[in-house]
Amino acid sequence: MQRRREIAVDDEEELLALQEQFAASAAQGDARPAAKVTRVSRSPATPAGSSEPPVAATAAGTLRAAGCSEHGPACSGHHDRAALSGQQAAGLMASLQAAMQNIVGEVQEREVAPPAAPAPPASPVTGPSSDAFPQATHRKLSKFALGRQRQRAVPASTAQPPAQLPPEALPASLDEGARIDAENRQLLGTMTPEQLAEAREEALQRLPPSAVEFLRRRGAQKAAAAAAAAAPQPPGAAGGGAGEAPVSGQQASSGLRVRAVQRARRQQQGQQQQQRQQQQQEQLAGDRAGGSPASLAGRLRFGMDGSIVGLRPAAASSVDVAPADVAQRDPIRQASGEGYSVQEACLLARSSVPQQRVLALRLLGAVLARARPRPCGAPGGGPVPLPADVAAELAQELQQAQNMRQPDQLDQASQLQAALQLDWLAVWHHALHAADITLLLRRSLDDQHVAVAAAAAEALAALLGAAGPAGAAEEAATEAADASPLTGLPAPPLRHLQRPTAGGAWVAAPTSPDDLRQAAQGGGQQGQEEDEEEPLDEQQLAKVDPLSGLLHMQLLERAVYLIVTARAAPALDALLSILIRCCQAGKDVADQVAGTPGMLAALKTVLDAPPPSTPEIPARPDAPGAEIAGEGSVDAAAAAFYAARLKALRLLRHLAVASKAAARRLQESGLVRFALEHLLRAAVAPPLPAAGASPAAGAGVSAAALASTSRQCGSLSEALRLWRSFAQHGLFLALLDDAYPSLCNFFSPPAAAAAAAAAGRQAGEEDLQQWCVAREAYAAAAQLCWQAGRGGPEEAQLSPQCAAALASGALSWLASLPLEQLLRACLAGHSSSSSRGDEGSSAAGQVGRPAMLGASPALAAANAAVAGSNCSQQAVLLGALAAALHYAGSYWSMQVWHTAADRAAAVQQLVSLGMLPAAGEGSGGGSSSKTSMPAVLELVSQLLEQLVASDATWRQQIGDSCSSSDRAAQAAAAVATAELAVALARLAATFLPQQQAAAAASALLAPLCSPAAAARFLHAAAAADATLSQPWDAARQAQLLPLARAATAGLQMAALLSKAEGRPMPKGAADTALALLRLLPPGDEPGALQLLALLLGPQLLGCAQEAATAALHAAQASSAAVLACDGRDKAADAASSSPPALPPVEQLSPVLLAGYAAAWLGLVPEQDPGEERPAGSQSLGGAEVIALEPPANATLLRPQGSRMPLPLDWALAELPLPPAEAGVAADPATAAGGALALMLGWEEQRLAGLASNPADSAASAAVAAVAEQKLRSAVLLLFGEQQEASLSVVPRAAKVAGQEAESPVWQDPLSRWCLAALMGQYASAAAPAEVESPAGGSQAGSSAWQQQEARQLAERFAAASYGDWLFGAAVALLLRQAVAPDTQLEVLSTLADEQALHLLPPLCLLPGPPASYPRAPATAGGRGSSFGRACFGATAAEGGGSVSSRRQELDLYVKLLSEGALERCLAAAGRGDSGGTGDAGAAGCEGNGTSLATCSAAVPLVLHRLACACFPDVNQQQVAEQQATEEDLQRQALLCGILQRCAGGSSEAHQLLGWLLRWDASAAQPSDAIDSQRLGAIEAACAAAGLDAARLLEAAVEA
Repeated sequence: MQRRREIAVDDEEELLALQEQFAASAAQGDARPAAKVTRVSRSPATPAGSSEPPVAATAAGTLRAAGCSEHGPACSGHHDRAALSGQQAAGLMASLQAAMQNIVGEVQEREVAPPAAPAPPASPVTGPSSDAFPQATHRKLSKFALGRQRQRAVPASTAQPPAQLPPEALPASLDEGARIDAENRQLLGTMTPEQLAEAREEALQRLPPSAVEFLRRRGAQKAAAAAAAAAPQPPGAAGGGAGEAPVSGQQASSGLRVRAVQRARRQQQGQQQQQRQQQQQEQLAGDRAGGSPASLAGRLRFGMDGSIVGLRPAAASSVDVAPADVAQRDPIRQASGEGYSVQEACLLARSSVPQQRVLALRLLGAVLARARPRPCGAPGGGPVPLPADVAAELAQELQQAQNMRQPDQLDQASQLQAALQLDWLAVWHHALHAADITLLLRRSLDDQHVAVAAAAAEALAALLGAAGPAGAAEEAATEAADASPLTGLPAPPLRHLQRPTAGGAWVAAPTSPDDLRQAAQGGGQQGQEEDEEEPLDEQQLAKVDPLSGLLHMQLLERAVYLIVTARAAPALDALLSILIRCCQAGKDVADQVAGTPGMLAALKTVLDAPPPSTPEIPARPDAPGAEIAGEGSVDAAAAAFYAARLKALRLLRHLAVASKAAARRLQESGLVRFALEHLLRAAVAPPLPAAGASPAAGAGVSAAALASTSRQCGSLSEALRLWRSFAQHGLFLALLDDAYPSLCNFFSPPAAAAAAAAAGRQAGEEDLQQWCVAREAYAAAAQLCWQAGRGGPEEAQLSPQCAAALASGALSWLASLPLEQLLRACLAGHSSSSSRGDEGSSAAGQVGRPAMLGASPALAAANAAVAGSNCSQQAVLLGALAAALHYAGSYWSMQVWHTAADRAAAVQQLVSLGMLPAAGEGSGGGSSSKTSMPAVLELVSQLLEQLVASDATWRQQIGDSCSSSDRAAQAAAAVATAELAVALARLAATFLPQQQAAAAASALLAPLCSPAAAARFLHAAAAADATLSQPWDAARQAQLLPLARAATAGLQMAALLSKAEGRPMPKGAADTALALLRLLPPGDEPGALQLLALLLGPQLLGCAQEAATAALHAAQASSAAVLACDGRDKAADAASSSPPALPPVEQLSPVLLAGYAAAWLGLVPEQDPGEERPAGSQSLGGAEVIALEPPANATLLRPQGSRMPLPLDWALAELPLPPAEAGVAADPATAAGGALALMLGWEEQRLAGLASNPADSAASAAVAAVAEQKLRSAVLLLFGEQQEASLSVVPRAAKVAGQEAESPVWQDPLSRWCLAALMGQYASAAAPAEVESPAGGSQAGSSAWQQQEARQLAERFAAASYGDWLFGAAVALLLRQAVAPDTQLEVLSTLADEQALHLLPPLCLLPGPPASYPRAPATAGGRGSSFGRACFGATAAEGGGSVSSRRQELDLYVKLLSEGALERCLAAAGRGDSGGTGDAGAAGCEGNGTSLATCSAAVPLVLHRLACACFPDVNQQQVAEQQATEEDLQRQALLCGILQRCAGGSSEAHQLLGWLLRWDASAAQPSDAIDSQRLGAIEAACAAAGLDAARLLEAAVEA
């Protein structure tokens, strides 16, 4: 495979200059050349039969005399470079040829015809011969290509001959670059300006931006070098005169020209080097001062284990990596210990030496394994640990950078903390985007060397999360969910997802060309019109989603080739891990894996592998004694394939779990027989050592027996999970009666393990492994029970007799266990769990080799427990108990399989075990329900309470005292505890009466429904990204999902008990349900529907309505009542000022449930009470018990198109209008009023709860941002585009209801009252951020409101509101300080153009504090409330580009003041068109003058901001004298322009001018007097404008 070495030179001129310098040193014997670059002279081909003399025999004089065949006798310049003398040339060429042997073969360049100038364009042909219609042109050709085609089409008679340059214009001594430049300039000189423009446009379109920028920079450097070289050049050095000799003169002039060109090149190189150094220093200073994580991540150098060992020099950070530098630091030949950066390792991975490629790929794999974020890690993957020497070097660079920018030096530690905020996520992004590591690893997988392909496969496994600590954490989360069918399934897939907004639909990248083709066909006509659309760029896709990009790069096909054809044994383990991770990405990827040609045959090859003849040979190539590079014996490959059988069986299980179609493929291909072999194989007891054997022999036999038992348990666990997945899909695999003889021993694992754990000891490894198999066996049997209940007897995979025997055996086994002692030990062990420190460097088994996914993850918890993890042991024991109880509940829910006597006996046995309350206990509710709980239920409830209170369950950051394995063990223990609690609640619902079962289950799960749990769930939801989901985010969701589903079951049990006893729901139930809606993963719409049914059910909805009613009555005495009743109307009676009554709960609940379910979930709730329920389910209090439902058929969620989790403002972001399919009649007014009333009730409940626990100052900004977002959603719900879109749905809804809608939604009384109350609450909640932190308020507001929707809202108000005060108050909310300045200007200009400024309500009636409206918009550089300081102060000079926007803002205010917009506001107030004459409007409005207090809010707003801009703040600190003078001049110019425009106006204009001159910025109203400083400013402005200051002030005072 040929490879090209890149040389770090800019152009060919620099390369030739370097070669000439080297030739001079070679002539002196200082060095030997390795290669030589010569010009390819485009001479005509030599005729056949002719021979040329060798180069070594050609003398320099002959060359100068004869010239060349291309240039003739005048050519001597470019031959002089190599012509030192005949002997020197011959010796030099001989040495060059000897050195270049076996390095470079032959470099040929295609023959290019001599350049010819194109003909100028001919004038268009006119006359009778021209065509009557225009000629058709091909759209694939560009404008420039069409122009060239028309030039070629011009006849020869009309075309002008090409202009030829004179001979002296192209001297023969010019090199190739100079000739090309001259030819290009000649070609450009013959083109017209139109052709030049077209050619420039064509070049810009075809070239990438980076190439265009490089060419522009290079042209500027060449021009500067040419100018510098031409200045000192003597007059006679340019060329020979006319009277010189033909030969000798040309030779002399050519020598002078050569020296001149060399001198110019040296000067150009010096300038380029100086510019490059200056750019590097500036970039280093900017990056270090700004703390650029990307630049620092590119400079880090890593060792073979992925740890940071050094730092790339700052001067070389912006220069391309040189291959020679990378090769010289080869650790194979010298132990330098410098390490490699990511880009250097990528360059080394393309080396021609296989060992170097393997080394580089292993280093990249170790770096990726460390840099990949973990599910339980800190945001950003945590900080990167820097060695002491690297930190000291960076601190020194920071000190230098700060000294270059700032004279005074800061503290070194503070500089390091401010600039070096580097986390592992920055390294991860650098590897994906800057280094393009995905494409490199995929190409390395195609390497013909087996060791290189194996190293590439291991690195790809680390990239996809199939190796390393991050992969182990993700595997633990998914396996814990898979082992918990009641709460863990269906689980979120591990893949990349994104959506445009927090409430948008999730989109996953297509993984196959078929998916991409279907997406393109979905575009309809658009796809047909754009038939020339470029295909998907898998390289760019791989930078964002590595898995999807690799699937488009034929990763699966290459894996099949390596397994079947190449039999790459070293890469087999990594390839199977990659395929397993592909199956965990979702159904579509699993179907693609199963459908890949040859994939099932490859798996069959692995599963059919015979045992090797030498089983002692290790299977993994990294183990001691293993073969490297795939060149070992056949036994080594056979051992690797035989050892991979268990992982291949796990791959079969993942295929069946992910997709039903893939499971059918496995069944049809016969691969399930390998699982049947393990299921039907008889259990083998471990052999015992012989009598009289030595202890060493006994230990060896025990180790071998334990290894054999471990492999048997692992294979059996995977086979049982495969069987369970087939049963979930409704596919038949085997009959449990046939497998019972081989499984019977595992249904009763040793009780010694539970006894050891109860006593605080460590259980044996073999005992724990049997408990793991028992968990899988009981889970599979429970699924078989439910599958038999769904289908007929012919589809059942177990008989009633076998099921009864298993149920009886399960109860007997539970009776033999010390359950209470075990649970108490779990309580004590959870609080004092062991911690072994961070496993940063020990994650990999050996140096640079990240560990792959385990072959049997079902036994991972048992192995971790043996290593000393109490949480792992707890997860194993509690998980097995939950599985046994799950099977017992599944069996006893089948009414036809047992008698009443058998049921009574089972109840009595469970009561004696403490798992069920006795008859009549726990049914009274209240506080006595928990005290009367059985012992087991009470202990499990305490475990849940401990999980909620423990920070380890919810911790996002890995501390120094908690390793990744411990964190995974804690998560597995939490999942097992939640599974056990749900199994116990389901068992109570199976055996106990309705009310007693609800009481016991709600008391058991009460810790997960408490306010503390709601706060935990809400914090976990807030930590996740709302628009981006990565595989590690999905793994984190899988860890918390069992707790969320257990809390959902507890909420539903509490709702059933509340309905049965007629008492309210527990405190915090609504908050818990709302938090869970923000935590459920994409695709879990059924779980979200359960939560919506709880939130909008009679119990919780009734509480929200009571709170909303109280809030409306409280708002009756505030300005919200005036806005809601439109207080301008004099005919409004007293009845209109009282809030309307809310609809009944029974009427509003189905409307809201159907509307929200259709809008957010795409589901229609079933309203038929007589629907059929699954077999074994019961109805408690008229509602089905969710805990009795069978486990879901699907094991992986479908996130594509889902809108889960819901955003914060989901209740206001969508109008809950029920669809016609729901059968619920409702109009948009009822839906909008119900939604606003619901949100008002929730806000009132949460505000009351927050009163006792006020938020700290750090959370005030977040609370203000949330309030601003909800305020926007509430306003747009009633006045935005949703209100107009709902009008198209009104005829259909009205047809169902039998009535018609005659008025807009915002005229509904209930909607108006609720919106007025909500606007007051939200505007007040957002006010503290505006007052305390103007910049923060501006940022929050600008992110919430958009300029386009603000303009549409103002236009709709001006066109259809008729001056409605509530609508006007909603528009005026866009004029607060928190809103972006551009949005405010858009609203003001739109209202002024529509002549609707006078329709705004008075300032005293607007929601929120009145001080937040007149204050000027906050800017990024503003430091106070003075608008003049923000416009003309020091921040204006720093802002730069924002000065023009501030000037436009002032111009708009002056325009509103001088062109009559504010005068119309005063006139409208006097006529009664505004709030000036309304009694309700005047009430509560205080100010200086009734007309100012009751006129439109635009008047005080504009006057306040103009006054702040014209007159300085008295509290403003003194600035520099020159700066203050400039500000005074700007203020004087602004005031002079205002006085000139308003001095000779109407009485309203004089009144406005008087208010402006007397305006007090601190009080936001006119004052009674004018201070001396302002008086002097007014007199100076009047003098400059030529006005009488005394008369003007007198008129102002009188006004």
